[in-house]
Amino acid sequence: MQIPTKLELYEVKQAEWTPPEDVADLFWRRIIYNSAILSMRRIFREEYEAFPVGFNTIKIKKEAAEELDRLIAENEQRNKDLAGARIKREKEIMEKLEEETLLEIERRLDRETEQADIKTKQVLSVIVSLILFFNSLLTLLLLEKKSFLVKGILKLENIKKLEELLS
Repeated sequence: MQIPTKLELYEVKQAEWTPPEDVADLFWRRIIYNSAILSMRRIFREEYEAFPVGFNTIKIKKEAAEELDRLIAENEQRNKDLAGARIKREKEIMEKLEEETLLEIERRLDRETEQADIKTKQVLSVIVSLILFFNSLLTLLLLEKKSFLVKGILKLENIKKLEELLS
């Protein structure tokens, strides 16, 4: 290992000291790993020797293709089921929204009908008060007809026209 010069921009650091307990644990893990690898090699060798000709790649490819086809079919069936459930759920939501919209429209129509009834009653009360006012005015005019005729304010023809208009 070379010692870096002062011109270089990095510094070589010494590895930190590892406690003996950690070293023992790392050795133990290495032994377990190597044991597992040896076991897997032994199992693979036994499977390989179990076939008279060795591994049949055509058979393996065929099994893999069949499994892939089966998984694709399962996925398509699952997608169809989910699509059906989604359509059903959307239909229920649309029916609920339609029902809520119709209820809101009905409530607004009821409110507008009530307001129209109130306005109609107000207009009718104004009409009745005007009729009463004109009746009282007409009564006053008819009572004082003679005095108006005498004074020459109203002529008899105008009074008859006024009576025709009011009746």
